[in-house]
Amino acid sequence: MRAILSILAALCLSTVAHADDEIGRGEIPSWVRSAPASIASPPPLGGDAIRFELVDQQFHLDETGWRTFVRTRTALYSTQAVTALGTIVIPWNPAFQDATVHSVEILRGDQRIDALAGRSFTTLRREQNLESAIIDGMLTATLQLNDLRVGDRIEWAFSTVTRIPVLGEHVEFAASAAIPALVENYSMRGSWPAEMDVRLKASDDWPTPRIARRGRQAEIEIHQQNFEPVAIPDDAPLRFHHVRWLEVSDYASWGELAAIFDPLYAQAAVLGAESPLHAEIDRIRSAHAAPADQALAALRLVQDDVRYLALALGEGGLVPASADETWARRLGDCKAKTVLLMALLRGLGIETHPALVSTAVATLDQHLPSVSAFDHVIVEARIEGETVWLDGTRIGDRTLTPLDPIRFGWVLPLRPAGAALVHIEDTPPETALRETAVAIDLTGGLYAPGPVTGSVLLRGDNATITQSQFSVATAAQRDAYMIAVWESLLDDVQVTQVGSTYDEARNELRMTMTGDLALNWTEMGSRRAEIPVSRIFWTAGDARAEGPFQTLPRTTNYPGFSRFRTTLTLPDGGEGFTVAATDIDQESAAYRFRRTVTRDGADVVMERETLSLRPEMTEPERLAAVDPLARLAGERAIIAAPASYYASADDLDALADEGGGTATELIGRGLALSQNRRPDEAIAAFDQAIQAEPGNANAYANRGIVLFWQGQHAEAAADFDKALELDPSESVAMTGRGLVALQQERALDAVVEFSLALRSAPKDPFILGMRSSAYAALEQWDRALEDVRAVKALLPGSPQPDMREIAILVEAGRLEQARTQADALAAAMPDDIEVRRVQAEVLATVGDAAAAEAAYSAGLEQEPDHPVLLIGRADMRLRQGDEEGARTDIVLVRSAAGQSPALLNNICWVQALAGFDLEQAMRDCDAAIALRPEEAGFLDSRGMVLLQLGRAAEAIEVYDRALSLAPTQAASLYGRGLAERALGNESRAQSDIASAIRLAPSVAKTFERYEAGHTVTVE
Repeated sequence: MRAILSILAALCLSTVAHADDEIGRGEIPSWVRSAPASIASPPPLGGDAIRFELVDQQFHLDETGWRTFVRTRTALYSTQAVTALGTIVIPWNPAFQDATVHSVEILRGDQRIDALAGRSFTTLRREQNLESAIIDGMLTATLQLNDLRVGDRIEWAFSTVTRIPVLGEHVEFAASAAIPALVENYSMRGSWPAEMDVRLKASDDWPTPRIARRGRQAEIEIHQQNFEPVAIPDDAPLRFHHVRWLEVSDYASWGELAAIFDPLYAQAAVLGAESPLHAEIDRIRSAHAAPADQALAALRLVQDDVRYLALALGEGGLVPASADETWARRLGDCKAKTVLLMALLRGLGIETHPALVSTAVATLDQHLPSVSAFDHVIVEARIEGETVWLDGTRIGDRTLTPLDPIRFGWVLPLRPAGAALVHIEDTPPETALRETAVAIDLTGGLYAPGPVTGSVLLRGDNATITQSQFSVATAAQRDAYMIAVWESLLDDVQVTQVGSTYDEARNELRMTMTGDLALNWTEMGSRRAEIPVSRIFWTAGDARAEGPFQTLPRTTNYPGFSRFRTTLTLPDGGEGFTVAATDIDQESAAYRFRRTVTRDGADVVMERETLSLRPEMTEPERLAAVDPLARLAGERAIIAAPASYYASADDLDALADEGGGTATELIGRGLALSQNRRPDEAIAAFDQAIQAEPGNANAYANRGIVLFWQGQHAEAAADFDKALELDPSESVAMTGRGLVALQQERALDAVVEFSLALRSAPKDPFILGMRSSAYAALEQWDRALEDVRAVKALLPGSPQPDMREIAILVEAGRLEQARTQADALAAAMPDDIEVRRVQAEVLATVGDAAAAEAAYSAGLEQEPDHPVLLIGRADMRLRQGDEEGARTDIVLVRSAAGQSPALLNNICWVQALAGFDLEQAMRDCDAAIALRPEEAGFLDSRGMVLLQLGRAAEAIEVYDRALSLAPTQAASLYGRGLAERALGNESRAQSDIASAIRLAPSVAKTFERYEAGHTVTVE
């Protein structure tokens, strides 16, 4: 239960007058009337531990003050209830109140036991708000109840009398029935002389009672039975916590109230003739010419040189101390600091007025005028035609409009006449109140911890509060705090040094850190890492329980404004690294979120900010933000290392197997070793991870990936199955299953597996790329293109997705579109050899041999001995009849091929297709086969040479051997068919050629040049 028995109970404004320091004993006052008969109820059946059977609140107002009376009866049904309510506690302030206890009884069955018989209350003086620099003089009367038992009921009653001379004959009263438990019988009654001009106002959830006349008294009454409890959600704005609220006041207007206090402040702000403050005023005037600078200097003097202490005793509760007295003490409460600031500003010729404000109620315009509405006072000043609001109790203001806006809503400037409420508008800060910068140097390697530096810059109130804590903390305590800050920001950071500097002139605190940090390149199952502090973790909050408060607005962290910046310096000058990050600029749930990621060579810079736009959000705003904020949390900023990256010496040291480690560390080691083409060591690391943690699904999944790329497909499939048995959501294992399905030409199954994996990693470029390949295998070209274009969006600036898109367009037969995009890509990246190769291959496919030769030549300008480009150009030259030019290119490749069977085979194939230098082509093929005798593709090239030489029977033997090694090799089937046709075996020829076309519809195009020169008449 909460009842306001005084007009100011906590902060710097309170009331005055003298009363007794001991609680009185006496009969119930004559103005109190008995509450209506209460309903009877049986004891709970294992339910409530406490039951409020009766709450009776009454008040009486007259020209001498106001009186309150409270009676409660509570039933106790558990040992915990006996412990919790076994002490009667009555607080009051003797400065302006008398308190009287009327009865304390224990009801046990039919017995009424007088708990006060032969006993008295103990009075305690406890300054409970002393840690907040408030001395309010409150007293507490306590009585421990003897022989209290489970099943007893406690009934007790007390009253207070409040007298405040400074208010004259004005009266006011406020009470709330926001009781956090069910009350079986609730009653509120008020009375006052009928001739007193009193107004009433009740909150919307509380009926405004009708005023009735009883003799010479006016009365109101409210009675409720089975009064339900009120539980306002904690995140609801403060104004909604004022529920079941009743106000009574005889002030005709806010101006009437202001007229009482204005003279008190005006008088207190007058300086004595010998006041030392005159010298301070002269000093400020001589040091600063502009009125705004003078006002700021005066404000800093009051904030910094006068200690805050709320002396809410005696007349100090409402009447301010004089400016001279406050300066002499060098301490004061909000009233004293306001008066001191007024005196200084008025001495500087600046118009000022005190302004009463409420730190608890932002909607004063919806309340009746009352002194109890206010608990603070600030200064309204007119400076160069503008109104500014200054608060002398703050610390650290360096401008007249602080970064953290003064937010009191409605305030009451005090004037002799015509005073009225004024609304203070505030806007979100334009400067970040917290800026975090992190720089990570990865030039030593991906896996080795690299140097990291960081700083957190605090401005405004955050700087003031933290610096004040640092100023009284030990060095060890400061360091521990700062280390905790950095460890909460950066996973796995090893802090070696922290420090802080405070800029007094700007009120900025900077906390710095140096240390080491290794990014986690294993969490996402491949050589990719998330940029630290780049993720926007924000939710709109959970849905509230059903009830009357379900849809109330929710508070935000307004005026919060934070900014983050992370700089990564990549190894190898950033060569081959890609960045996948979506720029963000989104408003949701009364916040604005922004993020950009830029790159300049080896440096990747992420910048993001979160700004609170309003103090609260509505329920529709919250609901609308749930999904967008969930998606926002998934917008990772990813750095991907190239497949060609090799571990540095530092990396290898960091990855060295010292005989142990956690499963996570061993998985990281295995991934790094695999990505650096050390598969056997990688598998050993995954084996160790599984031994260390047999239930780790990710270890099985990643071992399966390595096994798959090593050609051990059955073993890989077993690992993927085991991983998904342990964790059905293991996306790496789903991806692995997709790879197995694609390798087994089960393209539809591959699509399903990759799609399942994408549920956990919807923006994984590798998985999207593989699903694109699966769709292409199904000839679902549009879906294949959609996936590869999604990869392009994730990897801006990387040519690989563009080249894959072009390849799909070629497969789909959209040759002109492929040519257009290949030319555009080459124009955008003219120095990229792979881009030139793709362009040349597309031009060759569309039949433009001259243009293709030019594209190959453009690439060779960058790398003159590039074997693939030389072979491609030789092919184009042969198509145009330039045998000498082709021979020159082939000789260059042959001389560089050495023991490379792949290069020897490729030059053999080009010559075979063109029917050029066939004896030399045969020698090239034989050299390749000698190095790798079981390679079906090499045998296929030799078969083509034999076919061109007219040795069809020998060609069939070679094709048979190739097909025994690779039964689905379409080119060998087609070539064997042509050889059969050359021998007159047309039925066998047609069977082989049809099988080849079923396997690869485009295979016939490969043999067009051969068939054009070897026409066979079929009878």
